[in-house]
Amino acid sequence: MEVIEHVEDQFAFIRELVRITKPGGLVILTTPNTHHMGSRLRTRTWGFAHLYDPLPLKVHDPRLCGGHIHPIAPYFLAYTSLRSGLTDITFHGDRRKASASVWTVIFAPLLLLGRAAAARRIWRKAPDIAQENDAWMKACNGWTMLTSRTVVLNARRPK
Repeated sequence: MEVIEHVEDQFAFIRELVRITKPGGLVILTTPNTHHMGSRLRTRTWGFAHLYDPLPLKVHDPRLCGGHIHPIAPYFLAYTSLRSGLTDITFHGDRRKASASVWTVIFAPLLLLGRAAAARRIWRKAPDIAQENDAWMKACNGWTMLTSRTVVLNARRPK
């Protein structure tokens, strides 16, 4: 439960999960959702996502920081899982944050315009990449990821 944001090498961590999981077994990863609206606003105004703050610079061992050292967005969690050998990757949120829901409604017109502009750009620039990422891009920018506190990723180790 919410470990991946505490490790230095997230690819190595997920590859190790794949290695120790039985063929056909389910891997479930959770991490704080850096994409909910409250976190997005905090990142824009403070520079750090929700639950992530500046780290102590005098500590050389990141395991001794006591905090989150490596935020991972839902898309990059799914991408890292795919590149590490997992399949049937889906992600969803756990519980809604009331504040994130309010911010999402308030900023809905801006979100829709921004999403449309970004989608149009990627479809024009790299249609093949846009097509293969379409479902994940929609999931990342849907109501669930805009309002959920935690990202929950489910994936399978191939048989």
